[in-house]
Amino acid sequence: MKKLSTFLILFLFVQQVSFSQCANGDCSTANMDFEPNAYFVSNADWQASHGTPSVSPNNAWMWSANGIGEGINYHSYNFVAGRQYCITIVATTVVRGGGLADPNAYFKMIATQGDVIGGGDTALPALPSPNQLIANENWNATGPPSTNSYTYTFTATNNFDNLWIYPYSSTMPVVELTLKRLIICDVTPEPCAIKFKIGLSEQGGGDTAITVQSDPIPLGGVVTMNIIKNGSSVYNGLPISYIGTPGNYTICMTLTLKSGVKCTKCFDFCIGKWYEKDKLSTNEVENIISTKTKIKDYNPFPEELKEKNIEELFKNDDVQLFPNPNTGIFTIQSNNEVLIESITIDNLTNNGLVKLIKPQTTSVNIDLSKEDAGIYIAKIKFRDGTTINKKIIIKK
Repeated sequence: MKKLSTFLILFLFVQQVSFSQCANGDCSTANMDFEPNAYFVSNADWQASHGTPSVSPNNAWMWSANGIGEGINYHSYNFVAGRQYCITIVATTVVRGGGLADPNAYFKMIATQGDVIGGGDTALPALPSPNQLIANENWNATGPPSTNSYTYTFTATNNFDNLWIYPYSSTMPVVELTLKRLIICDVTPEPCAIKFKIGLSEQGGGDTAITVQSDPIPLGGVVTMNIIKNGSSVYNGLPISYIGTPGNYTICMTLTLKSGVKCTKCFDFCIGKWYEKDKLSTNEVENIISTKTKIKDYNPFPEELKEKNIEELFKNDDVQLFPNPNTGIFTIQSNNEVLIESITIDNLTNNGLVKLIKPQTTSVNIDLSKEDAGIYIAKIKFRDGTTINKKIIIKK
């Protein structure tokens, strides 16, 4: 049921047709160089699903009528469950002999696991499971004969490695579909993340200049800065250099993406002595950090005071450490059922490694009762690769 002359005319016509496609993302254009398989697609990228689609470079021609026809598989792209995709196809739709197609005629694009293969004839193969319908384009909506670009955006419901594309009409007349281009883009938004560095410079009289430098900001993004001193906000606006007097500080940087998505990271430190509401030991108060005597040692900031995600500072939803403060005996528990791969505990006062644990469970009891009172940092690494730092306060 091939009409080479009609096919050639349509091929020449589409070369002058412009098309739109997915604007952003990591895109891949399907290789449609079908030669030398002139009448049956069987190569590294494509495979016939039913019938014998006619192919030539940048063209795959298929037909359908009376419930039978031809279709094609594209099996050179892996879709990952949960990620967002945008697919653009350029295709020509024709009703043989002119006129209107059956109202229920359509062409479909379905994501599947593995190729869809029929019995070698023109009968429509059974649809495998799992699958995801991406396109169901009604023939009457295309205004045949016409060449158009069609764009579809979706989130993959499963891992798929095949796209099944075919026309279908349950009655006469014959409908024809020529696939001319296929572009697949991964448009999953990247997680909102902000990184920044803090520099301290002693100014004399106990004052310290605080400067903040963030990583490059994504196009269209805006960064704001919130300076909190002794629990109260003293500045909230665009990033600035700030002269700080002695006290406890938290600097939070918020990145607002063009899409409106926001993310925040915070950094806490002190200028002068660390002002605790409930004093612990003398060592904890005097030796954590004093810009008056140790500013050179802490510029840039010490490793143990690296930036922390705001969820860790204020929510701590993913992990619990209790009781805290404690006498050295406490429990660390994962709240999301992800296994704890390792726990490294350091003494914040003297930067010494206290304990390394590899529990491979979601909950572990820890005994540091033989250690001195003070502040410790537990670096908790999960099986999924995420890491959370928790402050441990031991009182004796």
